[in-house]
Formats: sequence, C-alpha cells, structure tokens
Amino acid sequence: MKINISKDGQPVTDLDNYLGALGHVVVISEDTERYLHVHPNDQADKGPAIGFNTNFEAPGLYRVFLQFNHAGKIHTGDFTINVKGPAAS
Repeated sequence: MKINISKDGQPVTDLDNYLGALGHVVVISEDTERYLHVHPNDQADKGPAIGFNTNFEAPGLYRVFLQFNHAGKIHTGDFTINVKGPAAS
C-alpha cells in the first residue's frame, strides 16, 4: 500500500518521523473483525509517498487511518479502500 501526502495540491517532501517512522497506519475491516497496525517501509526520502507492506485476510471494505508528522504537527488522515479477491482464472 502506498499513500501519497499532499498539501494544497502540492506533494509534501519534508515529513518528519512520528514515533520513529514516517507514519503509522491502522486498518479496520468493515465488520470490525480484522484490525491491522502497520509501520512503513524503510525509505531514504521524506515523502510524498509512504509505502506500507501488509496483507489482507479477506476481500472487502477497509477503513484506513494514517498518522504522520509534518511541520511539527501530527496529522490524521482517513479513507476507505476496497480490497478485491484473487482474479478469476
């Protein structure tokens, strides 16, 4: 999963660490039965993209909450993703 950070339509390239990483993500399934806390991949740059490696146990809708540090302030962003099942063969 790759999340891009922007401000006023411009990419943010000067993110600061928050709790030792560029960001932290919590993912909760629509039925609230599945919960993930994911740390980002190691990366040399400071944004705008933050990469997270994770696996989803089942297809469906998931709510994603991201926290990150920019300009000395902790921000929280949230959005919904639709995880598709494996492609039919």
